[in-house]
Amino acid sequence: MAISFDLGRLKHSMGHVTYPTPKVVRIYNWKLGLLRYALLLGVFTFILINQILMHGRHLRTVSVSGNAQVSFHLPTVGNCDSFLSTCKVDFSPMDKLGYCRRGNQSSDQRKKCVYRDPTELGAATLGQDTLIPTNIKTFVQRRSCFPDESNDWSCPHGIFEFLGADGKAQPSDRAAEPWSDLFVADVERFRVVLDHAAISDGGVNAESFHMSGTWKNCSAGLDRCVEEPIVCISRSCESDQVRRQRSLELLKRSAPVASQRAVEVALNKTSDEDKEESTAQKLMQHQRARKLKTPAMASLEVDDTEHFDEFNLWEEYADFEQVEDDYVQNAMENNLAVSLKRGDIFPVSLLLEMAGVKLDEPPASRNFSTYRSEGFSITIRIHYSNIQPWIGTLVLPWHPHGKHQLHYAVEAIRHPSQALSRRVVREENKNFTSGKLLGNRVVEEDHGISIVVQQYGEMKVWDFTHFLVILTTSLAMLAVSNFILDTIALQCMERSDEYNKLKYESPGPADAHLEDVEVAKESSL
Repeated sequence: MAISFDLGRLKHSMGHVTYPTPKVVRIYNWKLGLLRYALLLGVFTFILINQILMHGRHLRTVSVSGNAQVSFHLPTVGNCDSFLSTCKVDFSPMDKLGYCRRGNQSSDQRKKCVYRDPTELGAATLGQDTLIPTNIKTFVQRRSCFPDESNDWSCPHGIFEFLGADGKAQPSDRAAEPWSDLFVADVERFRVVLDHAAISDGGVNAESFHMSGTWKNCSAGLDRCVEEPIVCISRSCESDQVRRQRSLELLKRSAPVASQRAVEVALNKTSDEDKEESTAQKLMQHQRARKLKTPAMASLEVDDTEHFDEFNLWEEYADFEQVEDDYVQNAMENNLAVSLKRGDIFPVSLLLEMAGVKLDEPPASRNFSTYRSEGFSITIRIHYSNIQPWIGTLVLPWHPHGKHQLHYAVEAIRHPSQALSRRVVREENKNFTSGKLLGNRVVEEDHGISIVVQQYGEMKVWDFTHFLVILTTSLAMLAVSNFILDTIALQCMERSDEYNKLKYESPGPADAHLEDVEVAKESSL
């Protein structure tokens, strides 16, 4: 059976398949015109101003981590190392310390005090923790039990027994009495050095003195924290003149009269003085001593020596290190944080203030003791970032990490943990062959401030892919704005019917009749 193929009918049926195509119709209506430009302005403002320039949504966010080392030092004159015999230590008198007892009566609030340096206090990092002892208890123990077959490998009262001051064993049915129970004097004025660096996935590695830092002052409440600047007056922050100016002004308000002139000179330093100071720095690189006539002067160029003699800069620059030490001393005494090349220096009193802790007050969960007696933990959280207002104007294809270095904020949080302690053992007469202790051992139990450092952060870097994503979003928003404009023009205006006819044009009944006639002619053929 033959199947006929009617080409005319096929064309007629395919004529009902439409192809919509955009048509541009210019409508002269001021209301629609203003609405169009308002929508375009809104899209432009949101995408370019808000998303790109202000918040940098087109930039890729990478994580920032770091490494840190914490140490503590005594309050010294001139910010020197207390381990050296030439360093003068500046302790507070014990009679001015309210927690130091003056008689024979001791309590958890007042005990006998002792001055100790970091070496004696065991200033060593324990993993990621550093302990600053505030209360030291000393016990003497004697080996009382050796587990073996004769006692069925068990010791009912422990391996060691505690000895009293008379050398006799203390009762095992109650807590042992220490031979000495001491507070570390003036611990609030100890200085904590936080040497840290930031490392990011974007290829940034920055030391602390290369960054601008702040610390969070939460003394008014955790919900009302204020960021205070970490003072930077060393040569490492000369590239950030705004930070250096703020630091000097902050020190000027707190410095004693003796260093007011030095602060004034630093605040009013001119460009000529900067050049002179750089020459003096060159001289100091040859010789760090403070005497003028040194062998290093022979290696200097004649012009430099004449320049040095003309401005008499040696004495001024030789005193700069002393001035810098004075700045640190002033900052510590006024509870300020200072940034130096060897790290950020915080007085312990400032860390306690940041964490909202007073050593002579009892913890919330234990009313029978104090933080000074039992110890506690402080978590120092360092947040790194390069995010700031108008970040999109700073991170560019030719500045993929931004025009400025990272900045960081230091926050101290009291850790809700139990009292922390450390035990240091000194053994006597130990048989190293058998491992048995034949004599006594002295156990020093240190309670204090355990410092743990956490480093985290994020930074914005240039990424062309993210930039294309933002551009795609802008095209989508333009399509939405056109849809809104078309809906209003075709549905909500007085001449919406006319606008519909102009925008959507299709063949009328007459045109359809002509198509039917053409189809009939083709069929008859």
